Amino acid sequence: MKNKMLEEFKLTVTNVVENKDGSAVLILNLSDEFKKSFMASQNLKRWSSKRFKDFIIVGLKKSIHELEKLKEIRKSLKEESQDVGEIVKSGTPNISLDEGI
Repeated sequence: MKNKMLEEFKLTVTNVVENKDGSAVLILNLSDEFKKSFMASQNLKRWSSKRFKDFIIVGLKKSIHELEKLKEIRKSLKEESQDVGEIVKSGTPNISLDEGI
């Protein structure tokens, strides 16, 4: 049953055309059930290409922002891991606990 639902609410990217200016055109294939579901979620009586385009653009921007945050986190973790590795290689650090007391 679950696979049938996934098939009915299908949205697939069939092609991506990259432009010289860095932008891209996505060619999407939408099932009729997906369109019906989208129209219901947006309180639409008929299909709106503009509303769908705006919806996709907002979703893509959010996804790109989240991916950039994840990249930053991974980079930070990698740098911290390297710092810890350097401390371990150099031996036990000399730490004095009574300095500020």
